[in-house]
Formats: sequence, structure tokens, C-alpha cells
Amino acid sequence: MATGVSTRRDPRYALDGRAAQINFDFPFPHGKSWEGELTRISVAGIAFAIAGLPPGLQPGDKVRQITIRVGEIEIHGDLLVRNVSNDEKHRTVYGALMYPISDADQLRLNCLIEECTEG
Repeated sequence: MATGVSTRRDPRYALDGRAAQINFDFPFPHGKSWEGELTRISVAGIAFAIAGLPPGLQPGDKVRQITIRVGEIEIHGDLLVRNVSNDEKHRTVYGALMYPISDADQLRLNCLIEECTEG
């Protein structure tokens, strides 16, 4: 039940106007390949939208070995789905905690967030 109280500690940054996508297989490792639009990022997580028939992700699902591409930046990691909703474009929107696979991926995520805060 939604209480209207946010527990978010870190701001989310929109990726409007950027070529930002997420790719993953679900269920992992032998599921269907999915591609979505990365819409927001934060220090702790991401939001992404998938048009058409959704992959059936539910809060609590783990998504392994995702790839995020924003322009020339590529980040690899795992996700824990926290929220599922729909947007005004009739897409399924997922909010998820992001776990970069390596220190280099964490650094690339931090640099991307820094770019978003600068404008």
C-alpha cells in the first residue's frame, strides 16, 4: 500500500534527449532478450521503460548481466526490481536498484551521474 512518503535518499536524474538504453535477458540465462529506454538514473538505481508486451518482471526479481548504453558510455551490472508501473506512453516502467559488476562500471555510472548534474 502506497503511503506517499518517499524513502529515496538520492535524487534521480532524467536522461531526456539522450540515446540511453538497457539490454538484458530474462529470465536469465536462457530467456528472451529485452531492450528498453533508460529514463532516469541515481546513485543507487535506475528507471527504464519497455514498450509492447512486458517481460513480466515483478518487484523482488533479480535481473543479471544487464548492459546500459548512454552515448559512448557502457555500464554492466545486475538489478533488483523495486517498482513496476505504466507511463503516459503506455509503456511498462521499472524502478530498480543497480549493482555495477566492477569498480570500472561503478566509476562509469558515477561519471554519467556527474554529467547529468552539470546540465
